[in-house]
Amino acid sequence: MFGNLLARRFRCCFNALGGKRDGPVTVGCGGIVAEGKPKKRGGWARTFAIQLLILVVTLGIAEVVLRVIDLRYLRAHRVGADRIYNYDAELGWFPVPNSDVSFTGMRTIRVHHNSLGLRDIEPDTTPKPTVAFVGDSFVWGYDAEQNERFTEILRVKMPAQRIINAGVTAYGTDQEYLLLRRLWDRIRPNVVVLMVCTDNDRKDNTVNTRSDGPYKPYFDMTRSAFEGIPVANVSHASHADLA
Repeated sequence: MFGNLLARRFRCCFNALGGKRDGPVTVGCGGIVAEGKPKKRGGWARTFAIQLLILVVTLGIAEVVLRVIDLRYLRAHRVGADRIYNYDAELGWFPVPNSDVSFTGMRTIRVHHNSLGLRDIEPDTTPKPTVAFVGDSFVWGYDAEQNERFTEILRVKMPAQRIINAGVTAYGTDQEYLLLRRLWDRIRPNVVVLMVCTDNDRKDNTVNTRSDGPYKPYFDMTRSAFEGIPVANVSHASHADLA
């Protein structure tokens, strides 16, 4: 008798929890009460399709809105970049020597380049061991004032050495090598520190363009030579893609 009673109660619970009901019912199962209509088959698929449609429509509207209002800090374009760089047949682009402009990325900063085209003080002629730092925007100081960069701090902490900042925004190590070769006789470094950005340097060294904008040289490992020189000259406005 007890076995039959337990079996019936088990079937009640299974039917209640499994949704096998033809209409509103109340089933007692040892304190468990289930009420309601059975779930229609295929309901989850319809719900998923509706949510997916809502997501696609929302993303589409967001894309249109962002393109219309044109938020500068969400784009590769940076205000003032077109006044910082000139086309360079060997390097692709290079800062304008003796330029002094404001530049807006995530914040507005002042950018001054010396007579060599480096964002640095004029080279000191006092005989000192020279340490040159070569790299991209991390060395150049993207979104940083000049006195906030690590090279300025080192210059104070290492007065017995000449510290030179030879970073250029968006350069790959191929361009950095060519730049160092160009500057070598002017700065005569005793030590060269190459700062590598693991996020994009590998990509920068395998393509001949930056952000589908300005072109750049690249090193062909199979030929052990630089290719793409002279660099294709693009419109001056395209250099605003450098970031």
